[in-house]
Amino acid sequence: MKTWFHLFEVFVFLVLLACLWHARKARCGGLATLFWGSVYGICLEIATIYQLSAYQYGQFVLMVFEVPLCIGIAWGCIIYSAQQVSGKLRLGLLSKCAFDGLFGLGIDLGLDVVAVRVGFWDWGRGLEHQYFGVPYGNFWAWFWVIFFFSLVQRTTGRAWLAIFGGLVGVLCTNALIKFGVPEPWRGAVVLATLSCAVVLLARQRAQVFAQPFDRFGVSISVAFQAVSLTIGLVSGVLFQNMWMLLLSLAIHAVLMLLLHHDRLSTRGRHARTAAAGVEAD
Repeated sequence: MKTWFHLFEVFVFLVLLACLWHARKARCGGLATLFWGSVYGICLEIATIYQLSAYQYGQFVLMVFEVPLCIGIAWGCIIYSAQQVSGKLRLGLLSKCAFDGLFGLGIDLGLDVVAVRVGFWDWGRGLEHQYFGVPYGNFWAWFWVIFFFSLVQRTTGRAWLAIFGGLVGVLCTNALIKFGVPEPWRGAVVLATLSCAVVLLARQRAQVFAQPFDRFGVSISVAFQAVSLTIGLVSGVLFQNMWMLLLSLAIHAVLMLLLHHDRLSTRGRHARTAAAGVEAD
């Protein structure tokens, strides 16, 4: 199993190098997002572990207290890639932040079911609990972690300020779902919250799909899903439950469609133009 730990750590550092290269080339101020987003990732993981004691990490090579360094860096890369995509969409502030949260959440839907089975982290609830061993509250946290960081950064223009604003927002929403919502109702609250974000963006789908998605940003999401899918298939853990396998394949397929959205849109426009020409004749 330790082979998968090393593979994942190397993968995250390669993603970081790719993001650094892209940020320097694009000159989009992304270096600050990568650095402070990674610091934010480590801080929020430490704070969440001490606040909720809901999970614990396996032993990776590089650790910061109880948190793997690669996890903090992964947060920074995911936030950066999400903002690269949403930054080019014709959306308002809250809609962009909601998109960022859902974009990151899409990565976790495929990653977490594999990670808990190879020992990256453990929720202590068994592998059949709620979402294939992952508490529903985890998806609530993923959404708000990215939403609040993006909101504060976009509002203030300062990534370092987003650490403090993001931590306050995440710790408050963590406390709300953990201590303010009875456990039987948590799944419904999480579903309702995420559904509202999806509906918000669905109502603006013309703006969302007005132009091709940023290929680099989507590629990072594809890479995370591809490595989790590879680990799941080679280790065999995805074959333990066919629903997990089908879900992981479906997520990867959707991300690939987003990656090639520009080509599909171009083909669609050409097909419509050709059909209109035939009808005119």
